[in-house]
Amino acid sequence: MNLKPCGWKGNFLPYSCAFTATLAPAFRKKKVVVMAGMRFIKEPITVEGAPVEDVSEFVYLGSKISKSGGSDEDITARGKNAWQAFAILRLVWKSTAVSTRTELRLFSLNVKSVLLYGSETWRATCSNYKKIQTFITKCLRQILHLKWFDRVPNTNLWERANQEPIHVQIRRRKWRWIGHTLRKEPSNVTRQALDWNPQGKGSKDARSRHGSGGFWTRSGPPA
Repeated sequence: MNLKPCGWKGNFLPYSCAFTATLAPAFRKKKVVVMAGMRFIKEPITVEGAPVEDVSEFVYLGSKISKSGGSDEDITARGKNAWQAFAILRLVWKSTAVSTRTELRLFSLNVKSVLLYGSETWRATCSNYKKIQTFITKCLRQILHLKWFDRVPNTNLWERANQEPIHVQIRRRKWRWIGHTLRKEPSNVTRQALDWNPQGKGSKDARSRHGSGGFWTRSGPPA
């Protein structure tokens, strides 16, 4: 499904959008939802006469988006998915036949990739970094078979595992993503989203902080 904005004028999403699709009507009615971030939607949005469900959060391309506009919900969901991926390989971590180097490569490919998916757009806060770093440190200690009474500092742990602090890794991903985005055409939606000016009541800082000022739609199964 394609979402075509009408009257862009620098806003992240306009007040009204025209939906154009070539898929079956049943698909459009069941797999499209809307999330309002402010109170300007006075009339329900419909697709071919059927109202679109209004939700408080949804998953788009693997990332959880919520009305709060923050990253806490997405980071929590990423952590759960990464922990499941780590648990699936628990026999590998306990095995003595697999080298530590191979285990660390498997950890980066199968666990960290799940954990850091979408981290390019996460809010860079100390609490978020601490939550992610704690998860990675706990996993590394299990892979290296370290117990609490071994008293190995985290800095030594990262050095032994050849790992960088998580804030350095995420910062590098952010710079790579912003460079890729800025090379896009000015008319590209991703490029224009960088200049999004939230609309609504309250100060500009408050609107930006709470993520109000627009609504998002997605094409895919409900979360």
